[in-house]
Amino acid sequence: MKQPSELETAITNLLNQYGEPVPLRHIRNALGLFKRDTSALKRALLRLAREGRIGRDTSDRYFSMDRGLKGCVQVTQTPGVAFVREEFSDKEHRLLAADADSLMSGDVILFQLLANGRAKKREIIQRAVEQMAGTVVTAGKQLLLCPWRKGIPWIKIDQSCTKKVNIGDAVVVRITTYPTRGTAPVGEIVKVLGDSNNHEVERKLVLEAYGLPHHFPPKVAEQARSLPKDVRIGSNRSDLRSLLTCTIDGVTARDFDDAISLEVRQETYGLSVHVADVSHYVTEGSSLDEEAYARATSIYFPAYCIPMLPEELSNNICSLMPKVNRYAITCQMDIDFHGHVIDYRIMPSVICSDHRLTYEEAQDLIDSKKTEKPLGSMLQHAAILARILRKQRFKQGSIDFDRPEKEVVVNQQGVTTDVKRAPKLFAHKLIEEFMLVANVTVARHLHHHNYPGIYRIHEEPDESRLEEFARIAYNFGYPMKGKKKYHSSQLNEVLEKCKGKPEEYLINTLMLRSMKRAVYSPEPSLHYGLGFPYYCHFTSPIRRYPDLLVHRSLRASFDLSKMVKRHKRLEVYLAQTAHHCSAQERKASDAEIQMSLIKSIQFMKNFIGDEFGAVVSGVTAWGVFVQLKTYFVEGLIHITALPSDHYIFQEEIHELVGRRTRHRYYLGKHLNVQLVRASEENRELDFVIVKDQE
Repeated sequence: MKQPSELETAITNLLNQYGEPVPLRHIRNALGLFKRDTSALKRALLRLAREGRIGRDTSDRYFSMDRGLKGCVQVTQTPGVAFVREEFSDKEHRLLAADADSLMSGDVILFQLLANGRAKKREIIQRAVEQMAGTVVTAGKQLLLCPWRKGIPWIKIDQSCTKKVNIGDAVVVRITTYPTRGTAPVGEIVKVLGDSNNHEVERKLVLEAYGLPHHFPPKVAEQARSLPKDVRIGSNRSDLRSLLTCTIDGVTARDFDDAISLEVRQETYGLSVHVADVSHYVTEGSSLDEEAYARATSIYFPAYCIPMLPEELSNNICSLMPKVNRYAITCQMDIDFHGHVIDYRIMPSVICSDHRLTYEEAQDLIDSKKTEKPLGSMLQHAAILARILRKQRFKQGSIDFDRPEKEVVVNQQGVTTDVKRAPKLFAHKLIEEFMLVANVTVARHLHHHNYPGIYRIHEEPDESRLEEFARIAYNFGYPMKGKKKYHSSQLNEVLEKCKGKPEEYLINTLMLRSMKRAVYSPEPSLHYGLGFPYYCHFTSPIRRYPDLLVHRSLRASFDLSKMVKRHKRLEVYLAQTAHHCSAQERKASDAEIQMSLIKSIQFMKNFIGDEFGAVVSGVTAWGVFVQLKTYFVEGLIHITALPSDHYIFQEEIHELVGRRTRHRYYLGKHLNVQLVRASEENRELDFVIVKDQE
């Protein structure tokens, strides 16, 4: 075999250092090559690929075949089906079925991409969990742990060393034997939490299941208590207390991250977005900072919150409460009447919020049309500006996802009292637009001045996924014109046309599934969903660590001597932090979704045997999903529970048709259904048809 050239050796050495695929441009830059060397580099890469020493993925990125790719496993509920997501990327690959049975969601593995696009496990680097919390169930005489987290298989409990437990108890099990193909994991009980029906025990259960913190360490809590509470007006801060300022948040909110002010001028709007200056209190390397980094985000459950920062900060000295002076970082933007930011200023400031409004109160002021009071006048002008910004954003390519959100209402005892569709007022959209324009302005500022920071990026979806979505949209009568590449404007056109139609929810859901997940990155890049070339998170430093890092870069930029030092210190740290924050965000999101499902199912247990009006929200080969009209919950009518017939699934239009009776089950069909099962373990509601309303 021909000896490798110096260039080929340099390439393989470089790729062996990476645990992720590397684009051609990055390889060229890392090797110190020039643009004129690109052809030679491509030839060397091609030779290495032909020899099987390196691989190339569908995005023309290269990786070492010796070491393999590193990624995180996601196991589905379908036996033998699991995916692995590349580290530092949102690319997913389906694992071989032979590998899936020995893995758990969250496992970190080295894998190899095969010619057919599948992934083959090479090595398990790190298991997702050493311990798992769940509920004790039984299968015959064998005790099993039903894990609270999805993607973790049921665990056989070693009864030779088992503590005294009852069926239904919440426990923590240490895994002694991990799953292999055809063999379930085994574990021993190390902690008994109590009756899983107790709401305080339920809280401990979710914390243990996700490895979430129960409380702040004493050192962190003490540092939070010792922070100075007085606000001084110094020459290094702009005094903006004379601006009419308000916060707009939910009824139960206490951590007021952001406030707004608006001045209407002859040719522009003067929009000020004031954001709590958390970086003034949480200094780099402090105990508070280390704990905030570890948590990375606040987690919101229906009954309570696990904050990123102690309440002394999140609900007190950092919170922009009314009628008190607060430190802030303010982004002031001059916006023309077409929605373009023509000038901006970012500064440390002192503000004093005049009003704490709920979304409902803000909406009432917007709708009242009374402009004699300054606050009402400001909000009505703010609504006009928000509509301008919104129109401009969609014109630039932002996608108008508008899926309804669930609101789970609980009482003080943690018992669910209602599950409803969360209200979406224009006041919500107003704040959303103002936060978006501030985030974009800060991102452009960081990029323009080459300041270090963490960006929020959202890669373009894979063409294959968009083509699949386009096929489904076409079958519903929404053709997407385009031959090779679909533009976000075409996606918006589909969303606009299906508004108010039975298939609207499904179309929105399928479009979302075709998208990649937004992640944090030290490098600026496109945010496809929002249509912004650069984007970052700036407006929520009380509850998101990346926002806090952005604030630190802004504060350093006010003193350029500090910024030079910061550049050198952050080069490696930012990539690691971006990856950590993305991972913590995924974990928090999963925990929130699962808790919302659990609380919804607990509520619906009260109605087993009751009848409801429902609308078909999804159709699959194994049954029909229905959305209740009374409560915002969804469940399944299994195909075996449909009236006796042989049903044919027409995938192209998502419809089940009975071969004998010609009964049709399609999106938007109205039914009367009865709830027959509510399973917390499987996160499922099962219904049967009482009456077909047609």
